[in-house]
Amino acid sequence: MTYNTIQRKIGIATIVITLLLATSGMIGQTPNANALAHSSNVAYVFDFGTGISDTSGPGAGSSILVNAVNGVAISSGGTYTTSSGNAATISDVPVSTVDSGGLGAISGFDTVILYEVCDIASHPNLITALNTYLANGDGKVMIFDGDRCATSVAGVPDYSTFLFPFTSSNPGPVGASGSITFVESESSPATLTSGISTGPVTTTDAVGDSNTFTSNAGGWCAALDGTNALGANSIQVGYVRTANGGLAIYNGQDTWFTFGPNAFDKQVFDNMLDQPFNPDSLPCGVPVTGIKLDPLTATNPAGASHTVTATVSNSTGGPVSGVTVTFTVQSGPNAGVTGTAVSDASGHATFTYSDTGGVGMDTIVAVFHDSTGGTHTSNTVEKTWVAPPRATTVVTTSSQTGNVIPGTSVSDSANVKGSGTTPLPDLTGSITYQICGPNTSASTSLNCAAAGTVAITTPNGGTFTAVSSAQSPTAPGSYCWTATYTPTGSVYSTSNSTTTTNECFNVLTPFTQGKMTGGGSVTDTSGTPNTKVTHGFELYCNVNKGPNNLEINWGAGNKFHLDSLTSAICVNDPAISSTPPVAGFNTYVGTGTGSYNGVAGATAQWTFTDAGEPGTNDHAKMIVTDSGGNIVLAVSGNLQHGNQQAHNH
Repeated sequence: MTYNTIQRKIGIATIVITLLLATSGMIGQTPNANALAHSSNVAYVFDFGTGISDTSGPGAGSSILVNAVNGVAISSGGTYTTSSGNAATISDVPVSTVDSGGLGAISGFDTVILYEVCDIASHPNLITALNTYLANGDGKVMIFDGDRCATSVAGVPDYSTFLFPFTSSNPGPVGASGSITFVESESSPATLTSGISTGPVTTTDAVGDSNTFTSNAGGWCAALDGTNALGANSIQVGYVRTANGGLAIYNGQDTWFTFGPNAFDKQVFDNMLDQPFNPDSLPCGVPVTGIKLDPLTATNPAGASHTVTATVSNSTGGPVSGVTVTFTVQSGPNAGVTGTAVSDASGHATFTYSDTGGVGMDTIVAVFHDSTGGTHTSNTVEKTWVAPPRATTVVTTSSQTGNVIPGTSVSDSANVKGSGTTPLPDLTGSITYQICGPNTSASTSLNCAAAGTVAITTPNGGTFTAVSSAQSPTAPGSYCWTATYTPTGSVYSTSNSTTTTNECFNVLTPFTQGKMTGGGSVTDTSGTPNTKVTHGFELYCNVNKGPNNLEINWGAGNKFHLDSLTSAICVNDPAISSTPPVAGFNTYVGTGTGSYNGVAGATAQWTFTDAGEPGTNDHAKMIVTDSGGNIVLAVSGNLQHGNQQAHNH
C-alpha cells in the first residue's frame, strides 16, 4: 500500500464509518447484553506513539480507538463505554514500564490490552509478566497485532515464549477485504461473537489484512475464522484460558491502517471488552489444535468413573483415524493418571478413569504428535468429584421378633431415605429382601432365600417404606432378614441393613409327645357388658392321637364344640416360666373344626399356655368362626379361674 493510498483511506474515514453504520449486513442490530465480570480497569500496553490518547494518525502512532473503533481519543485514565453500556477505565502502561516493573506493572488491572507490540520477543520481562498474569488467573489479556505487525512494517511478532505460543500469516497493510468463514455459536453471558455473522466484509480491511493463525497452537479455541489477503483461512479471533481462570483473547484483524473507525471493528472490540472472565462461559467448540476434548465440564459422585472423548481432525475439520492420543489428568485429586487410545474412523479416542483421589476437581488434557514431531494439545476440560448423596436404610421387622411358632407368617419392612446436601435428587431403585435360616446362631450369610423385591421411587430423597413378601418358616432355628437398597444410576449409594435386635427371630422346636389339659374362664372385654368365656379341653400334641376335646361357652348360650383336631403345635417358649412341673413344652397352638350353636362347619383356632402353678398366669387366646366365615368370638387374656396343664405323655 502506498502512502497516498493510506492518506486516501484516512481521508474517507468519516464517510466510510457513516456508510458502515447504515448498511453493514455483518453487524447485528441488537446491542450486547451486559456481561458479567466484564473489563472495567484496563492497562493499555504499547511501544509506539503516545498511547490510548494518540491521534497522530497511522504510521506515526494513533490508538485503537482512533484508528478502528470510534475515532474518539480518551485521555489515559479516561472511560470508554461499549455499545452495551459497560464502562471501562483505560490507562496507559508503556512496554518500558512492564520491562522494568514486571508483573507489578499490570497486576492491579483486570484486563491488559497489548496493542501492536510487534517486537514482543525483545521484551522478555513483558512476556514473563503476561504469562504469570494469566497463569495466576489475574484477569484477561487482549492481543491486537494485525496489519502493523508484518514484515513490511514493524516486523512479524514472535510468540514462541508466550504461555500459549502460536504463529500466523501476516499480509501487512494491503487494504484487502475478506470473508468471515466461521463464527462460534455462544450463549449468554459469553459475548465474543455477538452480532457477527459469516460472509464477506467489504466495508473495511479488518479481515483481509488480518494476521491469521497458521499453527496448531496448543489450547487456543476459534471464535472467528476468516480468509486474509494471503489466502490463509483460520483463526482471526481466538481465545485460550488457564486452569486458574486467566483468559487470553487474540484479535489479528486490522485495527491499525484501517479505512478509518468502523462498525465492524467496534463490534469486535466491544465484544472483547464485554466478554466475562473467570468464568468466561466460552464453549471452545473448535480448538485450533486439531484435537478437541469433551465434555468441557462434568460433575459426578466421588469414587465413580469418568469418560472423556478426544476428536482428532485435519485442517479442514475432517476426522483423522489411527492417531494415538495420550490423556493426562494434570491436576486435582487424580493428578498423574494417564491413558492412551487410538482414534477411530470418526476421529474419536476415549479415555475412562476411576476417581480414587476423592472429592475435588480434575483438569484433563489430551495430546498427539504429528508426523513431523509436532505436539498438538487439546483444550483443558474439568471433572468435579463431589461427595455423593447417601441412601440410609433403616429396617425394622414388621411382624414378629423373639420366639416364633413354626409356620407363623412373618415379614420385614425397610424405610429408605436419602441423605446429603439438599436439595436431594429423587430416590429411585429397589429394595431386595432375603430371609436367612435356619442357623444355629443369628446369621445373614447361610441358607438365604429370596423374600421379594420392591421398586422404590420417592421425590427429593424422601422416605419410602417397603415391605417384604410374607414368609412362614417351619424348621426350628435362628432366622434373620436382610434388606439391600440398590439405586438406579450412581447418584445414591447402595446400602443395606441387618440387625439382630429388629430383624432376627427364632423358630421354636415343636414337641410331638404329650398333651395339654385344663380350662377356666377369660373375660371378653370387647362387649358391653363384658362377656365371660369359659373353656375346657384335652388336646394332644400329635393330631393322630386322641381323644381331643374342646368346649367353649360364652354369652347367652353360645357354644363351640370341637369335632376334629386339624393342626397341633406344641413348643416351649423360654419367655414363659412354667415350673413346676416340667413337661418339655408350655405352649399349645392348634386349629380344629366343629359346631357353633349346633350348626356344623364352624372353625376354631387357639393358643393355650402353661405358666406354672397355680394357673393365674396361664393364658388363653381363642377365635371362633361360624360356617359362614364370620368371627363370632375373639378373646385373649390370662385365666381368671382355672388351670392349663402341660403333660409329657
